[in-house]
Amino acid sequence: MRDIAGRLVITKGKKKGQHPFPATVLRMLRDHDHDHTTSRSDTSNGSSDTGQLLVQADRPVAGH
Repeated sequence: MRDIAGRLVITKGKKKGQHPFPATVLRMLRDHDHDHTTSRSDTSNGSSDTGQLLVQADRPVAGH
C-alpha cells in the first residue's frame, strides 16, 4: 500500500501536490467499492457514481 500511495499525488485541496497516506488510499478504495456496490444495487433512482478522484499517479504503475 505504501508503494501505491507513493505513486499518487493529491490534485486538489490544501494538500495539493503531496502524496496521500496509505490509510487514506485504503479509505478511498473502500469508499469507492462501497459506492459502486450501492449504485449497482440501487438502480431505481437512476443515480450514477458521482464520486470524484482527487489523486493521480505521478508515474506509470508497473504492469498497467
